[in-house]
Amino acid sequence: MDRFIKKIKKYSLQNVLYTTSKLSGEFFREHNSGNFAVLFEDVHVVTNGITRKHQVWITIWSLIDFSFNAVIYTNDYRSMSLTQREELVFLITLCKECVDQLSAKQPFAYDPNLQNEFMIFLHGFAGEQFKAQNPAQVFDNYCRGKYILGKIGSQFNDGIDVEKIVISETGLSSDQVSQILLLLWSISTRTPYILDEIGDHNTGNFSNKDIQSVVKYYSTNYEEIRKSSIGRQILYSKPFILTDTGKYISSNALLVLFLYENSTYWIIRDYFLKSKKQDFVNAFGIYFETYMKELFELYLDKTEFSKIAEVSRKRADWRLIIDDFVFLIEQKSAFVGLNVKQQNSDIDQAKRYLQNNLVEAIKQLKSTEDDFHENNNIKIILVYEDYYKAELLDYVFSLPELGIINDNYYWLVSIDEMESLLFVLKQNKELFRIIISEKIEAELCKSNEGRSLGQIMERNGILDNKHIKQEQYRTNHENNYNVVDQNLGGKGNST
Repeated sequence: MDRFIKKIKKYSLQNVLYTTSKLSGEFFREHNSGNFAVLFEDVHVVTNGITRKHQVWITIWSLIDFSFNAVIYTNDYRSMSLTQREELVFLITLCKECVDQLSAKQPFAYDPNLQNEFMIFLHGFAGEQFKAQNPAQVFDNYCRGKYILGKIGSQFNDGIDVEKIVISETGLSSDQVSQILLLLWSISTRTPYILDEIGDHNTGNFSNKDIQSVVKYYSTNYEEIRKSSIGRQILYSKPFILTDTGKYISSNALLVLFLYENSTYWIIRDYFLKSKKQDFVNAFGIYFETYMKELFELYLDKTEFSKIAEVSRKRADWRLIIDDFVFLIEQKSAFVGLNVKQQNSDIDQAKRYLQNNLVEAIKQLKSTEDDFHENNNIKIILVYEDYYKAELLDYVFSLPELGIINDNYYWLVSIDEMESLLFVLKQNKELFRIIISEKIEAELCKSNEGRSLGQIMERNGILDNKHIKQEQYRTNHENNYNVVDQNLGGKGNST
């Protein structure tokens, strides 16, 4: 770390942030090959204190670590500027070496008795990488979330008025906030100084003042970053940085895109968390169940699904019988904590999430199967957030607090995967049966070729989620895109 600190302190922080942000925008404009890593040739790299020329892969998530650490160790008033790309890449590699060294100091990195903790840690930081590699998923997730909070949420008289809360918190409607965030993402792929580039926006949807209001709502400053209890993760919720010279910089184009994904959800959730209330978290779980009921009614015969009755002990939510396949489904709507979603993943927060959600779901599924006096049902933990992958369950079963033997019929499935699967079922039942059979075989033999339902569907030609592409879910996002495209004069990013 000393070598990195000594080097970074020579450079103006504002210039470092500007240059790093500009590189993040290039990932979208020039290097969008699907893996979100760019190869740089003949870069001076430090390995174990020795400087040599190497080929270097720079990933978009490594830029988040770099920007955060730059804020920690330098300021706007240093004399040097980053004028050569090689200088920037060299500093990023120094920072990455420091982050890797911190990870290597974790107890499970060298203690063979903590192998399960290591694998949970590995899945934690891999989730950030998987998400960064598939940015288009953001738009599908936005469409789903908007539909659930709008169409589904409006069916309940639960005192949660989405629009009223968003307006009270931001001064704008949820649509205006979403449109402005999409606009800011598009601008941030071109230039870091977002407010300098907004032009004259008075299209009837929002004004320059509205844009400035959203930027300020999602902004932080150097002092706040340096004191942050969640470290670099503060940039996930506040990716715009106000420099000491009064400039607003987009710290990373990817983080601005992530804001768009669940912006309304987090505004509502934070509103209730300020008064330490769980009303919205509980309500969203109900909305999620209602959404699933709607999907089952859309894609299944009414004889193929049923809501499992509640009894004194917790049981799963749904029972599906499709031909000779019996499915038990337990839904979990919780999001993974921010401190897990980084390269130095918080193992304690990860274990709390697993305990409160996956361990609990496995117990509910097991007790439900026992109540029906059956075995080898396909037992699905259906999660709203697609972060952890299917293989993680192997390590969840090793947690001492679970105490249940894995019969290899427990599946971790995301809502995105479930939507795709149900759409396939409606269109091609034989293909559905092939996918389910391959998934069963992959779990039973612990295949190392990718056991997630999404990977198996891809291997069978299902490359995207056609359910969420339907008009009733896509209309709001398409309208947002058209508004942004109008503001940019037809130069909006493809979404």
